[in-house]
Amino acid sequence: MRYRDLMRLANGYAGSKVLLVANELGLFTAIGQGGKCADSLATACGASREGMDLLLQALAGLGLVRLKAGRYWNTTFGLNYLDGRSPTAVTNLLWLLNHHWSDWTGMARAIRRGRPVGHRSRRPRRSGDGLPWRCTSVVMCWRRSRSTGSGCRVELGACWM
Repeated sequence: MRYRDLMRLANGYAGSKVLLVANELGLFTAIGQGGKCADSLATACGASREGMDLLLQALAGLGLVRLKAGRYWNTTFGLNYLDGRSPTAVTNLLWLLNHHWSDWTGMARAIRRGRPVGHRSRRPRRSGDGLPWRCTSVVMCWRRSRSTGSGCRVELGACWM
């Protein structure tokens, strides 16, 4: 890994949150196939003009929208995957990821405590394989080897008990 890779990783949340907020506001769907000005997009998405300007500039910087003659346009990628009217849209997944954002913001506290934030029981739950499970959310979980008490690893995905 190089230093710039480290910085890209450390700041990755910013681009992600820009994308997730634009999706939550329905911005890519509001743009659709025609170019739209920031004023009309702010009205369509229920946002302030100033806030919409900042969001659109960030999206243009990420290459998710194009600015041409004062109007914002979806890229081909945006039309295919970010416009809610597209049959290949991933807008529902992006909505879900945005709503799990708070699960990740509590991660350090959960790891320090050794149990999910808000979880009161100290008794671990058991999975079908006999290993104790502790879940921080349905998004992130880890398990500890019963024999060694170590071997902790993070697993991304659903953790259902």
